Amino acid sequence: DYLNKLPLDKPSDATFYSTQQELIMAVNACYNYVTQRIEWSIPNQFTEEAITDIFGTRSSGSNWNPIKFGALGSSDNLPKSIWSYSYTGINRTNALLENMSKAEAITDPAIFKRIRSEARVIRAINYINLIQKFGDVPLIDKLITTEEALDVTRTKKSDVLQFIYKELDESSVDLPLTYSSNTDKGRITKGAALAMKARV
Repeated sequence: DYLNKLPLDKPSDATFYSTQQELIMAVNACYNYVTQRIEWSIPNQFTEEAITDIFGTRSSGSNWNPIKFGALGSSDNLPKSIWSYSYTGINRTNALLENMSKAEAITDPAIFKRIRSEARVIRAINYINLIQKFGDVPLIDKLITTEEALDVTRTKKSDVLQFIYKELDESSVDLPLTYSSNTDKGRITKGAALAMKARV
């Protein structure tokens, strides 16, 4: 026990999620998975419009051009990147949702509910992204081990869609209409959650 220490150079599930500030940090990190990651060439909802007939880009170096020009092939890395990126975001939100109860007693109840709802909406957005591109996908709503991941199978798109609707409906109840603090601007609101439901 003396030698078997938790990671000392980075956060650990065993010690993190223990204060209100850590819950805020954790949900802030989840937001990375609903924004565009240029370095991974992962498009978000806005940039995906550039590979449709809604508006176009003249960039010849775009990694999304194979989709735009109907030339996506098995050697293109974009589908794999979108799949991995989305499930990394889902895993991050699952970790927060499963561990956040550690700080519930010392967290403002309204903030606790808001953080939980933000995480659920972010997870739903990742599932929206997946079913729009892949149809049936594995529905994972909790942390799983590597061994368990090997046995995961796809869930019907219609069932994932019902899960998304439930997440957005229930989460919208605990989200504010607006944020008064400048430090909170850009967070998911009730309107944003319901707008994602309308979009999907």
